[in-house]
Amino acid sequence: MRQSGGYTLLEVVISMLLTAVMVSSIFSIALSVRRGGAKSERRLVAAEATRQLTATLKTYVTGDPATTLLPGPGSGPNPWSLDSPTVNDTSCAGCYALSPGSHVLTGFLPPWFEGPPYNAMITYYVAYPQAYQVAKGTVPWVNVSVDWSEP
Repeated sequence: MRQSGGYTLLEVVISMLLTAVMVSSIFSIALSVRRGGAKSERRLVAAEATRQLTATLKTYVTGDPATTLLPGPGSGPNPWSLDSPTVNDTSCAGCYALSPGSHVLTGFLPPWFEGPPYNAMITYYVAYPQAYQVAKGTVPWVNVSVDWSEP
């Protein structure tokens, strides 16, 4: 028999196996980067919503509807609440935005983030600890959190 210059079946199978491993690893890396970028975007949206809410709540520190006649910064039925046509405080509708306790807001996050599959929810907790006493009263302690589920 003459010496053949072609490849054996074993060589072809091994080269295909190596090619499949390399291609699958490249696709795996690309998919990881894509998922990580989408997750980072959701974290960025949550951080921006947290920043906006804390900036909004800072304007509510200047007064309390029970003790002042100043007009509140809000646009809802109670100007010192966060209720408006688009944002609702589902934990206490129409109450003072900085009343003690936990508050759950809807309509504050983008609709694609609040709805399925993420079901994001922004919550803030207000407390008036004695450690925050100042000359004109107690400064509220506010903790804001955004929770969502990853699909």
